[in-house]
Amino acid sequence: MLETIEPYADYILTACHVVICFGIIPLIWTGRCVQHTPYLTSFTFITVLSVLGLALLSQGLVFGAVTDFLGSALWGIVAGERACQRLRRRSANRHSAD
Repeated sequence: MLETIEPYADYILTACHVVICFGIIPLIWTGRCVQHTPYLTSFTFITVLSVLGLALLSQGLVFGAVTDFLGSALWGIVAGERACQRLRRRSANRHSAD
């Protein structure tokens, strides 16, 4: 059975990773609201997807690797938005205390 899947492995992985990336997009769009995604979750996904991307690239599965790196970048955006929200809240709290 695996022999039939092997020629399409890159495309199967790409399709799965694209679905995961589409799942991250709502987190980015709602980033203007208060986000409750923990930093540890974001950094874990960034690390794991980057390592998986390198592993897939080493096997010649280019499309799967590219979508892993895309997912890693999207999680980086989520973490960056969370950090910006934190800075804005701190800044607003300082100004309201004055």
